[in-house]
Amino acid sequence: MKRILVLILFSSYVTASTQESNELLPLHIIQEKSPSDYALKKIKDIDQKVKKFINSHRSQLEKYAKLNGNSLGFQYDFSHDVSFLKKYVFSENVLIVRQFAALQFGKLLSNGLILGKADSSLKRACTQIIKPDGVMWSLSPESIFYFSIFYTNFAVSDYFEKNSLNYSQLNEQQKKELEAFGIKKSIEFSKDIFENNRDRIVRAYALRNILDALYLNEQYKIANDYYHIMLNDYSDIDEMKDALIRFNPNTALQIGNTVPEFNAQIIKSSETISPEFLKGKNYLIHFWSTTCPPCLAEMAELHQIYERFSGSNFTIVSFSVDDPIVALERFWKSKWPMPWHNVILKNGWKDETAKAFEVISVPKIVFVGTDGKILENQDTLRTTKLADILGKYLNSRD
Repeated sequence: MKRILVLILFSSYVTASTQESNELLPLHIIQEKSPSDYALKKIKDIDQKVKKFINSHRSQLEKYAKLNGNSLGFQYDFSHDVSFLKKYVFSENVLIVRQFAALQFGKLLSNGLILGKADSSLKRACTQIIKPDGVMWSLSPESIFYFSIFYTNFAVSDYFEKNSLNYSQLNEQQKKELEAFGIKKSIEFSKDIFENNRDRIVRAYALRNILDALYLNEQYKIANDYYHIMLNDYSDIDEMKDALIRFNPNTALQIGNTVPEFNAQIIKSSETISPEFLKGKNYLIHFWSTTCPPCLAEMAELHQIYERFSGSNFTIVSFSVDDPIVALERFWKSKWPMPWHNVILKNGWKDETAKAFEVISVPKIVFVGTDGKILENQDTLRTTKLADILGKYLNSRD
């Protein structure tokens, strides 16, 4: 969810009467949809208001994080955002305006707004208003990921409704089955777009979403087939570079592999840290930055884990990718102490350690066992609560 890139395609095509509005739609959409002046005006209005929503959310989030040291517990009132777009999705007569409004939900979600409380009828309308082969996906191909979640959500809601169930009534096995059902629906939604859309960029985003869902469901053999399609047909697309690294079946961070070599000086210590230095310990490798909101959001959990497992031959090694020492010291003093091993990667994202661990975004975590073998990687560690996963290997101090 933190690895999706916002992509809005602009066109240089304009007309004298609607110059400002037309720049929101690429030429091929203008040619196929032939939007009226009324439609272009409405699209511009929607675009401007959504930008205001996003800016308001970011501003409030920054203020909250500054006051609290992290963004945990931050809540944003999105009711106005939803009601504004819902009006267009359900009541607008011009299809292209309805489609543009529907796409904005994906944009809001990609900017961190939580729309989970939006009703199922709205989610269904948003996911059905743009057909798999629809040209409008070209405006926001990254929204496929978020629309997939919408689709899964109302499919799951229908499941509960048809079977007269609620989540609290399910046992652990039923919850796993329901999760698998949701992932299946997500794959179906993305696969339909991948197989039917004419836009190569849109197909690439749909393919990436298929891979993401397959990995989440641990269907690695099928994922490998799709990976090679991406490698052979879409490797030239910049937005797919991260997926080609992340889903590479030959990744250096594959579970069971020996942890990549690294050798770095521990901050405020004469010692250097390396796999040899850590041999005999279980440890969590953690790449982060003080300027990364998701990194700040997980700080409380990391401190809880350290407190809970530090007596179990366990430690954490945090690599800062782009922070000067003064920023880190200020962070430790005013926000989170991070009482474990800390390292600054002097060359940031280009540092050899970052390259060895295939770091293309932060936060990134890898769990290593006492023998230096990788026990859990980014894919498995993000599937459930981190403490629950580590608890399988470590004895809690609780």
